Amino acid sequence: MLHKNDVIKADILDMGFDGEGITKVMGYTVFVKNAVKGDEAFIKILKVNKSYAYAKTEKIIKPSDMRREAVCNVFPKCGGCALMHIKYENQLEFKENIVKNNMYKYSGLKEGDFEFNKIVGADEEYFYRNKVSIPLQNDGKNIKMGFFAKMSHRVVPFDKCYIQNEKTNEISKICFDFIKKEKISIYDEKTHRGVLRNIFIRCFDENAVLCLVANTKEKIKNADVLFDKLKKYNVTGIIQNINTKKSNTLLGDENITLCGNEYVFANIGDLKFKISPNSFFQVNTKQTEKLYTIAKEYAGLSKNETVLDLYCGVGTITLFMAKDAGSAVGVEITKQAVENAKENAKINGISNASFYDGDCKDVVLNLKNSGMKFDTVVVDPPRKGCSTEVINLIEEISPKKVVYVSCNSATLARDVKIFCEKDYKLKKLTPVDMFPQSCHVETVVLMSRK
Repeated sequence: MLHKNDVIKADILDMGFDGEGITKVMGYTVFVKNAVKGDEAFIKILKVNKSYAYAKTEKIIKPSDMRREAVCNVFPKCGGCALMHIKYENQLEFKENIVKNNMYKYSGLKEGDFEFNKIVGADEEYFYRNKVSIPLQNDGKNIKMGFFAKMSHRVVPFDKCYIQNEKTNEISKICFDFIKKEKISIYDEKTHRGVLRNIFIRCFDENAVLCLVANTKEKIKNADVLFDKLKKYNVTGIIQNINTKKSNTLLGDENITLCGNEYVFANIGDLKFKISPNSFFQVNTKQTEKLYTIAKEYAGLSKNETVLDLYCGVGTITLFMAKDAGSAVGVEITKQAVENAKENAKINGISNASFYDGDCKDVVLNLKNSGMKFDTVVVDPPRKGCSTEVINLIEEISPKKVVYVSCNSATLARDVKIFCEKDYKLKKLTPVDMFPQSCHVETVVLMSRK
């Protein structure tokens, strides 16, 4: 029988969904932190349950062929990356298998029922993220800036983050020096006191915006001094986001522009997008173009067809599709995002796209009752997937095709099963790696009406 603190020699046989190694010891399935399939290692048991246990890697005896040295000096202490110690080609294989396992386990479909395409990898596995939230913490002795350790609220400081846009590292350091010099107090989530909670940055090659997330409406002083120092990194604005919620919510609903502009511009292909701080935008700009190109190919639109984009955000997919369609309609519950979407249509000279804010069901049924028909529906929901209400809505308007973009292949598979029980058939699927070094993977599927 296994006991806590036992040290055991083990062969790592597989990988779990969170990037941990898996082995079998004395009839127990053991999940091993920082282990890689193919490792031979000594592992230390941390916790024992009825049929499974948790362990950490104590010493590598013989490393797996998949293993490599992580470039980051705070990996794996920082919880931002899970796979940095695994060669990139093996990360892709791991993610493709995650999607396969989830699809075959939860969709009710089997191999051969649909076309499963090879995962689309990233050209650049480092410095790809255009958005970052960096927590601040006062441990009673020092102010710390870093990322949370996995499954904790303990901040791990860093010198250089290898998955953020490189300019972000310099912007955050200058900002941190400013915070210390100005002696701005750091928010304490236990007492709900203190001013600054996070440093939030949207950073693209052409421009960036800095957002100071604060527990107060009182303006942070001397932001113009900080702004002058950041201009050489193409920072076009500093915003104070008001977040007084007693929760882990990243951003509040209200913004105060301290300097410059509160928005940034980003390019996807030949389209330009204006993005506000609170608006959703994919974090890997270059991979987003690949993702949307596949989605557009799956939609196979013609000039006499109308495409409906639910969860449209700032209109990225809607406008990407509009060029090939007769007309494109985007629906989003966030009013500010819809205002951005309308502006983005004007910026790109696209006149056949229209956007509506409000509840999906109310907006779409009003459009349907006014005589509008939709040939293709595109959905890009949050990790929890589509609600039953949205799936029923799609069934009611009965498009010929449904293109589903998902950041969670388990909820995607669940929803595909529901669609297949209605009047649709899964035709094809392509995973896209938007998040190198992490366990996350995007997936695009095409479903056609039977």
